[in-house]
Amino acid sequence: MFTVYFWIDGQGFDADRFQSGLAQHLMGTVEARKRMRNGAVEPYGRYWKSEVRASISEAPEKELAALLSRYKAEILRARAGDGVRIVAEIVAEYDSIEDARGFHLTSATVQLLAELGVALDIDIVRRLR
Repeated sequence: MFTVYFWIDGQGFDADRFQSGLAQHLMGTVEARKRMRNGAVEPYGRYWKSEVRASISEAPEKELAALLSRYKAEILRARAGDGVRIVAEIVAEYDSIEDARGFHLTSATVQLLAELGVALDIDIVRRLR
């Protein structure tokens, strides 16, 4: 199974303002990162996260392209700010090594990522029971 989403953060990015400027059908969530500093956990900045498309059994690359296309104007608007980072995530979960499956990024999907300035992170993890 696959999960697909993307997030936006950065010094020049205001996650709350971005969220409040979205149409209702594009709302995501604003979340806070934390870090350890001098042995204590402290807040480390806020980021915006798109809807999470989970339990995808086939073609996560198509889901990714559809998700990014849906948010294209908003991504380009966010990208216009200084120090903004946009990362798409594909998480592949497997129960056993034999269940791990791959996928193929089409040239159209790679071109869309490049056009939007979106980095891609792929995580392959054993499903927790």
